[in-house]
Amino acid sequence: MEVGAAIVSYNPSQPLLDLVKGLARAGVPVEIVDNASTSGSDVLEECAAAGATITLLDTNTGVAGGLARALDTSAADWLLTFDQDSRLTPDLVEQLLGSPATLSARTAIVAPVVVDEQTGAVLQGDAAARTWYPVERVLTSGSLCRVAALRHVGGFRADLVIDFVDWDLCVRLREAGWQVVIEPSTVLQHSIGRATSHHLPLIGAVSTSNHTADRQYYKYRNFLLLGRSGELTHDPVWSVRTAAGLVLGVGKVLALENDRRAKLTAIAAGVRDGVAGRGGTRRRGSRGGSLLEPGPRRPHDVDAVTRRGAARTSDPVTGSPSARTPVSVCMATYNGARYLRLQLDSVLAQLGPQDELLVQDDSSTDETLDIIASYADSRLEVVQNASNLGVISTFERCLSRARRPIVLLCDQDDEWLPGKVDAMVAAFADPRVTGVVTDAVIVDEDGNLTGESIFAYLRSGPGVVHNYVKNSYLGCCLAVRREVLDIALPVPRAVRTHDGWIGITAEMLGEVVFLPTPYVTYRRHDANVSQMEPFGFADIARRRVALAAHLVRITPQVLRRRPGPTA
Repeated sequence: MEVGAAIVSYNPSQPLLDLVKGLARAGVPVEIVDNASTSGSDVLEECAAAGATITLLDTNTGVAGGLARALDTSAADWLLTFDQDSRLTPDLVEQLLGSPATLSARTAIVAPVVVDEQTGAVLQGDAAARTWYPVERVLTSGSLCRVAALRHVGGFRADLVIDFVDWDLCVRLREAGWQVVIEPSTVLQHSIGRATSHHLPLIGAVSTSNHTADRQYYKYRNFLLLGRSGELTHDPVWSVRTAAGLVLGVGKVLALENDRRAKLTAIAAGVRDGVAGRGGTRRRGSRGGSLLEPGPRRPHDVDAVTRRGAARTSDPVTGSPSARTPVSVCMATYNGARYLRLQLDSVLAQLGPQDELLVQDDSSTDETLDIIASYADSRLEVVQNASNLGVISTFERCLSRARRPIVLLCDQDDEWLPGKVDAMVAAFADPRVTGVVTDAVIVDEDGNLTGESIFAYLRSGPGVVHNYVKNSYLGCCLAVRREVLDIALPVPRAVRTHDGWIGITAEMLGEVVFLPTPYVTYRRHDANVSQMEPFGFADIARRRVALAAHLVRITPQVLRRRPGPTA
């Protein structure tokens, strides 16, 4: 099996280099995803010299965002995930890879026993166990993760940023039928930060985490976000215990910790944003603050870190990977001149010479066709409707022109973020995957973030029943295999949404992966065709009946095409 390692770094120090060298000695290729560090460039340079691939992010996306980025682009079968300050013990990699648990087709994560580097206390697992055993949750650091399993459930939930990221992942894996296990022969040394113990009269020993104000924010906010999504009901004992700990945590901050005012302010903000369902990086300042705030600008020497050991080669003209599966990008346009050039530039920058960008114009009367004609690019092909047919018919015609194995839907007024095409294509490496959806950040007509992501807004996730009840597919975030369109087209007009119909068809044919990293800025403005506000009850009922009837209609085709179960 092919194995890689992913480490998320921020202002790294010597332990990161030690970890990279240890993995290199074990023969494991390493990718470091650096979260906009403002120091430690010398350490990153040494890691690159030791063979690590360095991915520099311009925004601090937290542990979740960094791991989501690594998972999206990984070409490995299994991915070792580490915090930057974890320390390898002898034979850890060999023991994890050699665990009999990896032979089970339903094992998603094999984790080691974890001990506190400072005190030697066991933080996870039972070293006295004689063989691997299933558990409900494990820490992310030191875990051996089956890439296909994580992609199956949508990977790391990037909007959590940090805290409860591992718990959330394990819940979703277990709910989807995967198992999370511990291999007791393997031990990882891990630092738990600045926790201290205090002796209080009549109470005894009390430990405090001494987390920063930002960490306090994420702990309280993320617990409430998990409650909003219904995940806390999957583990009620843990949830009650954690809730009690958070309540007591306020008292600990007041009585025992420094920087009380900032921490209590952060806790209050976390509770407010958790109740409101606001994910992403902590907002600061005015109510109009951004969802994903950029960190401080990188020093020049950090920008100069050499990226080594890249898994793919790039086309010298476009910079796009030349070895990946070709794609068709299908865009419908209608009087979209205002934002069209920005979108075309963002798409073409990610396409290689083997790809195609197909535009179907619905009889625009503005400068849309002139803008398209200004691109002297052989990959770009435009066809104009003789009359205005509407969005579904226009997309339908465009999709029918697609000639590549993977088809991405594209709106005229959004902007694709770097890495979108590569991340989506990588998810199709699993032959069971028939569709891929990415998250998106919502912006207004001027490009200002409005405060929520599409996944959070739509409560997006896989499942035919889930998306039958409430469609969470958005066309601008969707890609499917070309074979899906053989069944999905023509789009039944009664279902009213082409993206929901195509997405649920892909779900019936195989598996749809939800990538939690935002790869699109989804623009809302007065001329939007798509509707984000709820439809009326009667309209929803009619559409659900029609959808059920059409799903029954295509079921025989689906059963003929859908592969049988694999061992």
